Amino acid sequence: MEFPNPHDIPLIQGDPTFELIMQPSLNIGYLARNMEKPPFDNLKVRLTINHAINKTEIVERLYQWLGIAAKNPIPPTLWSYDDTIEDYAYDPELAKQLLAEAGYSDGFQTTL
Repeated sequence: MEFPNPHDIPLIQGDPTFELIMQPSLNIGYLARNMEKPPFDNLKVRLTINHAINKTEIVERLYQWLGIAAKNPIPPTLWSYDDTIEDYAYDPELAKQLLAEAGYSDGFQTTL
């Protein structure tokens, strides 16, 4: 079986009739933004989003620590991955400041 639910991993590991083989994947999840359309044409709005997303909590709660927070558009399992890239820190206060500087102190709505 490929891609079991992360919540099922302990159950699978606890059953002696199963052999669980795990390896890092070639998968990456990301939030794409069209930088030609407002408000994403504004660098500060894009930076706001980068600092507003708590990727560690997503990895913990959604993936049950079976993933890593992405800081590149490719996963670390590929040869061209660059580990020297510095990730954006989760910083809600900085995100609010940047959003206000971008002219959206009351926020904005968008469709994902």
